[in-house]
Amino acid sequence: MKDYLQKNITLLSAVLGGAFVVIFILLVLLVAARELQQKTLQRVDQTVTSTADLPGKKNQLSDRSKYEIETLLRDNQHVASAYATRIHYGKTENPIFFHFTKYPQIEALFTNYDALQKSGKGFSSDELDKQSKISLRNTEEAKNGLIKCGPIANTNIPKLAPGVDKIVKTVCRATIPPFDENVNLAIVVLLTIPPNMATNDIQEIRRVLLQLQIDIYNRDFQGRETWAHI
Repeated sequence: MKDYLQKNITLLSAVLGGAFVVIFILLVLLVAARELQQKTLQRVDQTVTSTADLPGKKNQLSDRSKYEIETLLRDNQHVASAYATRIHYGKTENPIFFHFTKYPQIEALFTNYDALQKSGKGFSSDELDKQSKISLRNTEEAKNGLIKCGPIANTNIPKLAPGVDKIVKTVCRATIPPFDENVNLAIVVLLTIPPNMATNDIQEIRRVLLQLQIDIYNRDFQGRETWAHI
């Protein structure tokens, strides 16, 4: 055994040294991973110190929420446009306060809507409730937070932007909690595919809208960040 050890001492030393190096590297990686996890948790669970700065209470969305809406929806090949709107508003107040679109033709929707409201010829919330049953205001989804998708023909969008219905086939919408008469925000998504609820494409949009409902409520109404995307 003594002769064997003397002959192989160099090899054994190399093996043991290599084992120590591997163990050291694994410990370093473990510590680094732990620190990264803690930083991630701190970012996700970070709270807002001043509730007075929460835009949700004012029927607005934070820049972070607008960024999340665009990040989660813009790259989807079937999304033509998306916007955030207030459900209750006055005659001269434009309820669409954030949007993005991939098609110049759809931009006319927001331009015409804005001009109609500012002209004073549009409807207020109360008047529109009496005029249209297909309005988002005072509907089941508005009151209960249901995520609904349907054909664009069932909305007033084709009247506001003629020709848009040649691009957009489906309109999905989701209100933002809490669902009560004092906080009335909704996200609307315009899709280029038919409103077939059984398809994976429509279900994927519904999943994204559900995530946005949860994240925006936590962020803008509760002051707690839950979306870890940078």
